[in-house]
Amino acid sequence: MNPLIHETFDRHQLRREQGIPTVSVLAGHPVLGVRAWQSWAKVRGWSIALCRNPDREFVQHCWVSEWLRRSDPVDTAIRFLARRLGMDELELRSRILARSKAELVLYFSSIGLSEFGAGAERLACQLITIDETNPRDWLLSSESLMFFISDERPWLRLVASLLALSPLSAPTLIFLLSEDRTGNTSPNEVDKASEFLCSISFEVPKLPVAWALSEEQYLFYLATCKESRAKATCRETVVRIDSSGEDEILRVLGSLNIPDLESLEGSIKRIVNDGADHSLIKSFIDAVKKRDAAASGEVAASELARSAADAFLYERLESMPETGGLFELNRQIDILFGNRMMEVDLVSL
Repeated sequence: MNPLIHETFDRHQLRREQGIPTVSVLAGHPVLGVRAWQSWAKVRGWSIALCRNPDREFVQHCWVSEWLRRSDPVDTAIRFLARRLGMDELELRSRILARSKAELVLYFSSIGLSEFGAGAERLACQLITIDETNPRDWLLSSESLMFFISDERPWLRLVASLLALSPLSAPTLIFLLSEDRTGNTSPNEVDKASEFLCSISFEVPKLPVAWALSEEQYLFYLATCKESRAKATCRETVVRIDSSGEDEILRVLGSLNIPDLESLEGSIKRIVNDGADHSLIKSFIDAVKKRDAAASGEVAASELARSAADAFLYERLESMPETGGLFELNRQIDILFGNRMMEVDLVSL
């Protein structure tokens, strides 16, 4: 991934840490935009919640589900309260485990937590003392919104509170703007997406938020949507995402004297349309070269071809938003194979 893009994302994050509402607008091939955001988030130890629908319930469920995938609600709440109270985590945990739910309410009140308003501290206490249902189920239910009912936007207060509980592991949010079947996007849809994402950033400025759309969609947005605070915000932090074209790949393959290039045109067109960065193209070219070398029938060449094909498949899966981060190459699993653990070429995490 282009390090300059990561540097740009880092600057955007500095703005967020200063409380400045920031939406990273990724204009180019949308899939490559998502991959750039994934790559940057991964370096920081963050995951992403990928959404395609600017609907409050959908985005809330998507983001909270990703938060739950990486965080245990009760353990996270105890760690947060220990930090906030300046207590040893193990000591606080033992005090909590020694008390009933009813006793915990009184205990939290005795150490001053009842004085906090509806925020991260109160949510942490709720996650620890909740009795009627599992904390995970509760967070995904409408009851969690009722907990913040006094706020104008309860779902964003929930997101802000969960972000405060685990600022180093909470997921980022990225919205992928899709086109309809004719390849068009209506002004209303683009404007709705920008207003929605900016409303999140205005309310929870520390949450990393990005918007991936094509260059054509971005220019369409600038030309057709009325001026607004959201539009000004998006225009301020746009990042251009470059992608390689079909002609470029064919030119490289041609320079390598790869035979029968015509048979590869369908595959090339597909990966370019789906979004191909330099890493994926390099892997594809390497797989083609190794495949032709394996035609000699040599065992060593065949093994190299298989490894190159595995690497390309892995890069291909990593390049797609739906499967990025879900697979790993050459991972050992807990199954004995002779006198050592079995190693799987490509495994789903």
